[in-house]
Amino acid sequence: MHHICAENVEYAEFAGTSVEQDFVECPSQMLENWCWEKDILKRLSCHYKTHESLPDDLIEKLIKSRDANEGINTQRQLVFDNFDQTIHGVNPPSDITTTFNDISLQTMGVKQQEGSHFPATFGHM
Repeated sequence: MHHICAENVEYAEFAGTSVEQDFVECPSQMLENWCWEKDILKRLSCHYKTHESLPDDLIEKLIKSRDANEGINTQRQLVFDNFDQTIHGVNPPSDITTTFNDISLQTMGVKQQEGSHFPATFGHM
């Protein structure tokens, strides 16, 4: 985000996300990891009224909670991967919504909400 908002470049072709493809995610990845450092969290955070920094014990709890639900996130990614491979395979299905719903149920045990059409919102294809 900083790369996009605070840049000062001479040529527009090097601005925003107009960078080498392997660099596009770099700023967000750095922030995602960097903000979990204790001293950074202390400097970035404060109470909205008193402006006091978060107490150390709360920061420690936040850091320890970072990997909570990582198994669910991994399963979700497996659903996306399997779905992507299935619809772009040799014999792609004709009903991709049903295909996604079946893969989600088989992989995560999660039944999709009736009438939802996840494939219409799957941006990382």
